[in-house]
Amino acid sequence: MKGSQRNTRIRNLLMILVLSLIVAGCGLSFSSSPKTVVDYFGREIAVPEKVERIFSTYYVQAEYLCAMGARDKIIGVGRIYANDYIIENFCPEVYDLPQIAQGGLNLESLVEMQPDIVLTSNNMEQIESIENLGIPVFGSFPDSTELIFQQIMDTGVITGYEKQARQIVDFQQDLLDKVDAVVGDLSEDQRPGVYYLRDEALQTQGKGVMSDIIARAGGRNVAEQLGESGEPVMVSMENIYDWNPDIIIIRDRSALTPQDVYNDPLWAGINAVKNQQVYQEHYGWTEFRTETIFGILEKAKWFQPDLFASLDVDAEYQSFLELIQSFYE
Repeated sequence: MKGSQRNTRIRNLLMILVLSLIVAGCGLSFSSSPKTVVDYFGREIAVPEKVERIFSTYYVQAEYLCAMGARDKIIGVGRIYANDYIIENFCPEVYDLPQIAQGGLNLESLVEMQPDIVLTSNNMEQIESIENLGIPVFGSFPDSTELIFQQIMDTGVITGYEKQARQIVDFQQDLLDKVDAVVGDLSEDQRPGVYYLRDEALQTQGKGVMSDIIARAGGRNVAEQLGESGEPVMVSMENIYDWNPDIIIIRDRSALTPQDVYNDPLWAGINAVKNQQVYQEHYGWTEFRTETIFGILEKAKWFQPDLFASLDVDAEYQSFLELIQSFYE
């Protein structure tokens, strides 16, 4: 090798070294490794570098997206329930998007929509069918309040809205910490027995998120040992009388009302009925949702009225809505 060629090569190597040091000092990198998130099944999902088109088969994930200001990224949904406050008030156009998962996901239509990623529930068969199309898919099923927060954060990572997701979680975690500080030392005897009436009078939820919600609010789910995590389970009137719950909570979407329970003679001997302690959840303040924390606050006032006499749930909720509004300004 001639001397001039050798000198040129040395200069080039030195330039590369200097540039590498400059880049390292600035915290930059030439690599573009994709972000990863871990879904409900513990699978590590590689997030595309740029996510602009999201299809959500799971309405809760669509709600998370709207809450953090990412409505423009939603290209389609599986099923959206009416009267969803966050969607109706911050991204009502979601109701007009294609809904291609009624009665089963239409895979052909999904491919035509060209999503960057699909957000879905804990339906592994559906997840595998989407993955077979070469589309990244994130499965979720938050069966505790901690997992609700984690999946809001994961959705923020997927969309690039980590900052907004963090603000939502921090706001709600602060409220939850305040409730925990009040009810954390309650004994079993100080916690009222609670029956959660799901869609039908004798349908409830045992293990999973609802038991966690009830416990965080200062109560005790009388059916907490039954069923699979987060899944409905049928019981009998004999079970109800054996448990004799102090409080009955009716699911937000149930067609039944407290008055229906009060008017049914089969329930007349239950403590909750005799003491007029039957309540229906505020719509949307229930399991899995963006607003679940406010359901915990609401229930805390029902379960432990003396301890939470000064808690203004509506005021806290309005502050939360103002936070969401700030993401759209």
